[in-house]
Amino acid sequence: MSSIRDQIVAAIVSALGVSGAPGSVDQSRLEQYTDDQLPAFNVFPGKDEKLVATSDDEGRKLIVHVECLAAGATKADHAVDPLYVWAVQKIMADPTLGGLATFTCHEDDEWTLAWSEKDIVALKVSFSVEYRTARTDPTVKTS
Repeated sequence: MSSIRDQIVAAIVSALGVSGAPGSVDQSRLEQYTDDQLPAFNVFPGKDEKLVATSDDEGRKLIVHVECLAAGATKADHAVDPLYVWAVQKIMADPTLGGLATFTCHEDDEWTLAWSEKDIVALKVSFSVEYRTARTDPTVKTS
């Protein structure tokens, strides 16, 4: 069985990939996107820190980044806005992520612009996800 952390990232990928999504969804993609592969989401975990521990379990906070990527001939920052809105709405619709998390919060947003045939913008949207696991087994969720 996979860790609760991996299940949380998978739940976010699943939430973003429902019908009507404004872009394709990848998990931890390292390969650079080409113009014809955009718009897209790339979901990957960031820092995972222990908040509190007892002899039986740990409370943890995982940062999950959702990179929203789009290309536009002009005003590329506007091209990524539908992906940003979709990401926040779909992830925050269930802040427990199907019961895996105790709390989810939209944190920081960071913009990156690049030039190609069309201007490309990446908006990294970060979410903090608090969850609990058994101290000795990261696959076991505790309450």
